[in-house]
Amino acid sequence: HDLTDPYFAAIADGMSRAAADRHLFLTLATTGNRLDQLADVVLTGAAARSETDPAGARPAEAATTSRLVLVDGRGGSGKSTFAARLAARSGATVVRTDDLSWQHHPIEWDDLLVHEVIQPWRAGRPVRFRPPAWDARGREGAVTVPVPCPLLVVEGVGAARRGLAELADVVIWVQSDLDVARTRGIARDVE
Repeated sequence: HDLTDPYFAAIADGMSRAAADRHLFLTLATTGNRLDQLADVVLTGAAARSETDPAGARPAEAATTSRLVLVDGRGGSGKSTFAARLAARSGATVVRTDDLSWQHHPIEWDDLLVHEVIQPWRAGRPVRFRPPAWDARGREGAVTVPVPCPLLVVEGVGAARRGLAELADVVIWVQSDLDVARTRGIARDVE
């Protein structure tokens, strides 16, 4: 893969060697029907990674039937689009980091994800989590993960940071042209 994005290179460099050996890294720079083919590659890779993990490589509570896919990339790169395609092809549940960081903190939300979403999910419990800011600001709904949920996809800027990547079966970096990402981001955020 092309590690031209310095943010992605920092993620890959910062990860422990054991974690890097367990991951299927993909840099996606495509759209349309090709995304469905790439989703199939990811699903195959997630299954193979969790079936071949050496003893002790994943957290003890992780069942081999539960797989975690992290989709990261810069704003407007197509993370949400790819995560939606992956979910449509697999029945996965998608959790968006934007929901965890909303009115909380733009980058310090990983503890919420690990303790309130990933750990209960890996333990086989349903998740219905209302981040603290949701109650404080009157936001409706909750971050939910049903059981059973054999595939959980977490998408958003920073989703593949070191502490989270260590827990994942597959890490995906979505790369796009900066001008395309800027145009997408403006169209999304202005509407």
